[in-house]
Amino acid sequence: MRITVLQWTAAGLALAIGLQPVSRALPASAEPSSADALEEITVTARKRQESVLDVPVSMTVFSSQMLQDYQIQTFTDYATKIPNLSFSYGGAAASNVGAGFSSSRGTAIRGITGINATGFYIDDTPVFDSMDPRIVDIDRIEVLKGPQGTLYGSGSLGGNVRIITHKPSLTEDSVRYSTQLSDTRYGSADYGAEVAANTVLVPDSVAVRLMGFFNKDSGFLTRTFPSSADPNVRNSADGDGEVNVLGGSLAALLKPAEGLEVTLRFMYQREYTLGWPVAFAPLPAFQVISYTLDRSIDAREGSSDRWTLPAIDVAYAGQGWSLASSSSYFERASFDQENGTEGTTYALAGAGFTALPGIPLMWFADINTTRFAHETRISFDPIHHVSGIFGVYYANKHLAILLPPAYTPGLAASGLWPNDNSYSYVGSNPTSEIAGFGELYVSLAPQLTLTVGARKYRLKEESTSVSDGFFQGAQVLQPLTSSTETGISPKYALDFHFNPDAMVYASASKGFRPGGINNPLPDTCTPELTALGQTQESAKRFKSDSVWNYELGAKADLLERRLSVTAAIFQVEWNQIQQPIYLPICAFSITGNSGAARNRGAEFEVNHRPMDGLNLRAAAGYLDAKISEAGASSPQIVGSRVFNIPRVTLSAGLVYERPVSALAARAFLSFDYSYVGDSLSGNNTTAFPRVRPSYQVSNLRLGFRRDKSELSLFINNLFGEKANLGDLVHLSFEPRMLDAQGQSVPDPRVVTLRPLQIGIQYRHGF
Repeated sequence: MRITVLQWTAAGLALAIGLQPVSRALPASAEPSSADALEEITVTARKRQESVLDVPVSMTVFSSQMLQDYQIQTFTDYATKIPNLSFSYGGAAASNVGAGFSSSRGTAIRGITGINATGFYIDDTPVFDSMDPRIVDIDRIEVLKGPQGTLYGSGSLGGNVRIITHKPSLTEDSVRYSTQLSDTRYGSADYGAEVAANTVLVPDSVAVRLMGFFNKDSGFLTRTFPSSADPNVRNSADGDGEVNVLGGSLAALLKPAEGLEVTLRFMYQREYTLGWPVAFAPLPAFQVISYTLDRSIDAREGSSDRWTLPAIDVAYAGQGWSLASSSSYFERASFDQENGTEGTTYALAGAGFTALPGIPLMWFADINTTRFAHETRISFDPIHHVSGIFGVYYANKHLAILLPPAYTPGLAASGLWPNDNSYSYVGSNPTSEIAGFGELYVSLAPQLTLTVGARKYRLKEESTSVSDGFFQGAQVLQPLTSSTETGISPKYALDFHFNPDAMVYASASKGFRPGGINNPLPDTCTPELTALGQTQESAKRFKSDSVWNYELGAKADLLERRLSVTAAIFQVEWNQIQQPIYLPICAFSITGNSGAARNRGAEFEVNHRPMDGLNLRAAAGYLDAKISEAGASSPQIVGSRVFNIPRVTLSAGLVYERPVSALAARAFLSFDYSYVGDSLSGNNTTAFPRVRPSYQVSNLRLGFRRDKSELSLFINNLFGEKANLGDLVHLSFEPRMLDAQGQSVPDPRVVTLRPLQIGIQYRHGF
C-alpha cells in the first residue's frame, strides 16, 4: 500500500479547517482489509465506556497490546512516552513529605507540578503519583490532560493517570505467563516472572482472576569508602541500586442477576531497594558522569515501599440508566534509610561541633498512609437530548510520619545538646473530603454537544506534630491545627462531530488544590524566611491554588481508520502556585505560594498503520510554563520557568511484524525513542542554579511469535543514557564538595536511569 504526500496533506488540511476528510480513492486492489485498521480503543475517562473520539479531552491511551509491544513494565517506561507529562524525583518534597527516595517522585501534566497536582488512579481508587504499580495484567493506561476536577476531585489539578486492570472473564478460562532473564551493564543478572489466570466457576455468573509477579533488577553503582585499617586505602562495594519488586492481585466477578455485577479485588505490592539508584551530578553541569560513588564511610542506603488495596465495585445497568458504586481501603507504608554522614558532618561543623570520625550518621523516615474512599454515581441515557452523570464522593485519609532520632555520637558529651539526637519528628495529618458532582451532555444539534459540569466540595485538614533535636534547636510541639475549605470546580465544553470519525472541541475547566499546614521550622531558618518575605508564623500555612485550563482540540481517524490523529492547543492560568520551597542553609523544606504562572502549549499524537503488520506512533508536546506574577514567599521572578518542567517532550515508536513461513511463525520488531527537554530544578539557589540537562531514551525488542507463544530479545536504554531524573531533597543534609576555587559548594545526588540492559523474555498463554 502506498500513501502519497498529497493524501496526507489533503487529510491534514481537512482536519485543520473542520471539513469532512476526503481522500483520493484507492484502487480496489489496495482497499484495506480489517487487519489494516488501527486497534479501536474504548476508554472510561468520563466514567462510562465510550470511544476516544467521543471524549472532548486531550488524552494519551496505551492499550494492552501497546503495553506488550513496547514492553512497558514500570512508570518510567510509559511516562517518557506521553507528551507534556513530566516527572522529577525530589520535585514533590515539602516539609517531611517527599524527602528521601521512596516517596520523592512528583508527576506534572501541562506544567502543573507539586504534591497532589496529578491524580493517580488504579481503576476507581485514588492512590499516589509517587507510586510505581507494576504493569502486569493491565487492560490499558489512560492519561487525561488538563484539570479533571469535576469528575475526579481536588487531586487532579493538572490531569489524571489512570491504570485500568483486567476484569475477570465470565466466559473463558485462560492462563498466561512470562519469564525473563537479562544482564545490566555494570551490574549482574536480572530476572523476573509473572502469571495471570482466569477461571470461570459458574458460566456467565462467577469468575476469579489471579495475578502474581516478581522481578529483580541488579545494582549497577559501585560505592567506595576509606578502609577502616588504613584511611589512605579505599575499599569498594558493588551492587547499589538493586531493585526488587513482588506482588499480585486476586479478583472475583459475580453476576447474580441480569445487569448486576459485583467485583471484589485485592492488590498487593512490595518494592525494596538495596542502595538507592542515585549518583552524584556535580555542578554546574548537573550531569551524571560516573556510576562510582565516593563516600566517606561504608554505610548502605535502602528503602521499602509496600501497599495494599482491597476494593469492591458494584454496577447495575438498567433500562436507559446505570448505577455504579466503588469502595476501597488503601494502605501504604514506605521506609527510607539514608547515609547522611557527609552533609550532616558539614552542618554540624557550621554549628560548632566536629563529628567523631569513622561513625556513620544515619537518618530514617517511616511514612504510613491509609485512605478510605467511596463513590456512588448514576448515569442516564439521553432524555429530550440530555444525558448525564451525577454522584457523591467521600474520602478519609490519615498520614503518619515518623523520623526516629538521628543519633550523633559525642553530641551530648560536647555540652552543646542534652543528648545525641540531631533531629527527630513525629507528625499526624488526617484529612477528609466530601463532594457532589455532575455533568450534563446536551445535544444542541445532531453533531453538536454541550457539556456543563460542576463539583461542589468540602475539605478538612488537621495536623499535629512534635519535633526535637539539635538541628531543631528545641522541642517544638505543634498543637492540633485545622483548616477547612469549600468551593466549586466548573467545566464547560463544546464538541462538533463532522462524522463518526472526526471531531473538534473547545473547553474551559477549573481545577483546585486545597491549602494546608507546614511543620514548624527551627530558628536557624528565620533569616531565609525573612529573605522570602515570610515569618515563622506565616510559614506555618499555605493557601489553596487553582487553575483555569482553556483548550482547543481535534481528533480524527483518517485513511479508512489506518491513521489516527489528535491535537490540542491550550493555555493554563495557575494562581497562588503551591510549590516546595527548599531552604538550603537550614536544609528544611516548606510548601509556599509562588504567585501565578501562565502555561501555554500544544500536544500532538499520531498513530498510523500504513500496511498490514506495521504500526507507527509519534507524539510531541511543547510547553512554555513561566511565572507571570511573583509571590511573597517565592524565590522565582516574573518570566522565570516553572520548576521541574521541560519545554519539549517527544516520543516515537515502530512495531513491525511479518510471517516467516519456514518457522510457521511471525517475526516482530519494536523500537521506541523518547526525548525529554531540560528543566529547572526546584532545589535552586541564586548562587548555584541547577538546570537539569535534557535526556534521550531508546529501547529495542525483536523476536518470534507462534500460536500463543513468544520469544524475544530486548535491549533497554540502548545507548546507555545517564539521565538526571531529579535531585533528592535529603532527610539529612545535602553533601558538599570543594570547587576549583576551593569554595564549599553543594554536591547534588540525583536519581538516574538504569544503564543498558540486554535480556530475553518468553511468553505463553493457553
